[in-house]
Amino acid sequence: MQTQPAGTFPVAGTMACLPGRMLLDTTDRDEVTAVIGELLCEHQLLVEGPAAQFHAQVRDCAVGDLRLAHFNYGTAFTIKSQPLGRYVVNFTINGVSRVRHGRESAVAGSGQATVLSPRAESELTWAPETDVLSLVVPKSALEEHFRRLSGVLGLQATVLYSPLTMGDVQQATRAVLAGQGDGRRGTPTAVITNSDYTAHAVYKAARELGLRIGPEVSVVGHDDLATSELLDPPLATIWLNRREMGRALMLRLLGRVPPGDYVAPVKLIERASLRATEPRLVQLPSASAS
Repeated sequence: MQTQPAGTFPVAGTMACLPGRMLLDTTDRDEVTAVIGELLCEHQLLVEGPAAQFHAQVRDCAVGDLRLAHFNYGTAFTIKSQPLGRYVVNFTINGVSRVRHGRESAVAGSGQATVLSPRAESELTWAPETDVLSLVVPKSALEEHFRRLSGVLGLQATVLYSPLTMGDVQQATRAVLAGQGDGRRGTPTAVITNSDYTAHAVYKAARELGLRIGPEVSVVGHDDLATSELLDPPLATIWLNRREMGRALMLRLLGRVPPGDYVAPVKLIERASLRATEPRLVQLPSASAS
């Protein structure tokens, strides 16, 4: 399945804001595999361009739990990796980056970004001139932040991880909505997704169980895509200023603003998928029906 890059960013001036510490400057592929394996995860590096042109230059810096790294390998190559165990946002500064992540794929040119989730295998192919800036975010950091804010609001929150394909999200959501989780929190009354796109799979899972979206389980997306209003019922979603959020992140990574939580300017777009819930009873299909 072909997907679009996750977003865009301004390339102008980015090269002047790259990390300053040189982590790697070598033509030794084994050294690259070992060092990057420690930074991200174990992987296989396949050089596809002229071997003599392979020259890995990697710069990096760390701010709290976040890691920012700039990659340039000098020639065309492919990296195949197991699930990363963390979130990675790749910003293609120059060249072209082809990404296969789980069952999804995308092509990111200069000024486009892709997001890799913690739980899917990846394959990345970069052209010789490609420069990529990678932001590495531990999933534990996001999970702890989400739970802390949920506690402040008096909510019981559970973080659900799944490869970001329609089928996988639908299957994982169906299990949770059917009460097949850990049994400690009961079935959820609302699902907040990472994007409006994956909210489609949540809709399908709820309908498989005969649940009415809105009255029996609320669904809230993220990104405010134009198609959100076309769903039935129209999808409530969270709008955010991506450009301002990216600017705030870079200021912290460059040390111009002290590290700390950043409250992004967001707006809840209320639509019919978000309502006060009514009592419900979930009936699972019998074993004979399957």
